[in-house]
Amino acid sequence: MRFRLRAPYVDALSLIQVRALAALRGGLDDEAAVDAVRKVLLLTVNGVSAGVQNTG
Repeated sequence: MRFRLRAPYVDALSLIQVRALAALRGGLDDEAAVDAVRKVLLLTVNGVSAGVQNTG
């Protein structure tokens, strides 16, 4: 039940995560942009893991 309440937020974070990975893999020229995208990627990983918590 709790996961269903968090699912829309986890889904949004997952989409952001996919876009961040695509940006990193696509190659960014600016080192500041790479650092920013990496920060976003790490934040989304933490958010998804917090969102699924004990669901397995």
